[in-house]
Amino acid sequence: MSRLCMKRILGLALLLINVCMGAEVRSWTLADGSSFEAEYIIIMGGKANLRLPSGEIVKLALDQLAAEDRLYLELKNPPEFRIEFVRDRSQKVFDLMAGQEDYTLRPPEYRCHYGVKLKQRDTFAYKHELHFEFFSIGKERAGSGLILLDRQVTDPFLLTRENGWEYKFMSKREVVLQNYLYGDGPSDGHQKRGRKYYGYLILLRDIHGQIIAMETSHDWLNENLETLMERGVGNYMDKTCTRIFPTRPYNILLGK
Repeated sequence: MSRLCMKRILGLALLLINVCMGAEVRSWTLADGSSFEAEYIIIMGGKANLRLPSGEIVKLALDQLAAEDRLYLELKNPPEFRIEFVRDRSQKVFDLMAGQEDYTLRPPEYRCHYGVKLKQRDTFAYKHELHFEFFSIGKERAGSGLILLDRQVTDPFLLTRENGWEYKFMSKREVVLQNYLYGDGPSDGHQKRGRKYYGYLILLRDIHGQIIAMETSHDWLNENLETLMERGVGNYMDKTCTRIFPTRPYNILLGK
């Protein structure tokens, strides 16, 4: 099946869903100044499909509508994007010091920077600013606790032909993924402590702050977005994004 056929089928499916479920009712203004109430359904064939209170579907060319309504439709129909989470990391290795036992050597750790990369899939000009908000998530090496490693909101940007319809951002925050052993010797079990990378959530927002695209490593991050928004960098949390305490070290001698 061709891509064009798929788009038509998808458009018809969206039309049926909106007709059945109802959409936002708003006032529309024509280029001649007259106005009317209708629900926005979909744009097909370069025309806005609107449902009147009577149930009748009207199809209007975009140039028949006032500038404010054309802006509304443009924001309702952003282009398709490919969103990628970007990681840049380097390893720091610690040398064994004179007189130091091998088992006390500090394990390597990673120094990381996280970011996002955006590519517009088609090349029609979307003339409105966008910005990213993204969350980088880590996990305890011993225990089930999660950590908010980084959280960034980018400055607004535009995708243009000149920049190849692409945008990339790297956070300036250096995230240190520590890796160390807990305990005074072999009898303590050499518990691995520290943190490691676990996942991400990326939100692409329009000029009104509305989320128009999202990419995540774990669906529960988006499902608990409201709670995640309350977390600060360095906070420990569970998979509902509720704040928790770090996992306590296990004492092998006491058995707890």
